[in-house]
Amino acid sequence: MTTAVSAIVATFVTFPLLPWLLICFVLLRWQPKQKAIRHASDWTLPFFLLAVVFICHELWPGHGAWLAIIFIAILTVSLLLFMHWIHPTGTPKKKTTAAWRSLFLIAGLLYLFLLGAAFLDRVVFA
Repeated sequence: MTTAVSAIVATFVTFPLLPWLLICFVLLRWQPKQKAIRHASDWTLPFFLLAVVFICHELWPGHGAWLAIIFIAILTVSLLLFMHWIHPTGTPKKKTTAAWRSLFLIAGLLYLFLLGAAFLDRVVFA
């Protein structure tokens, strides 16, 4: 049982688009399209962040994972401060949600960029 669960988690971390698509398809049965996409993005952000950390660790074995974690932490704090600067009177929940979804977009793009860089590193330059 634990082997199956760990295999599923490893697959979801390696390919974070897969859980995003699964959650979207499930939520589309009960929610409007826009809301389903937002909720799927909210729930799969940790998978994208873990994938970015693991790809950085594979590309730069020495300190890649720590640099990715530090970069993500600084980026998160920066996004929260930026959201507070843009909407100083907004509620903390709205600011956090906006920062969380912005971080999803950045992590998704970073994942795709690093996946391409890892592909080039392993296949083209090997």
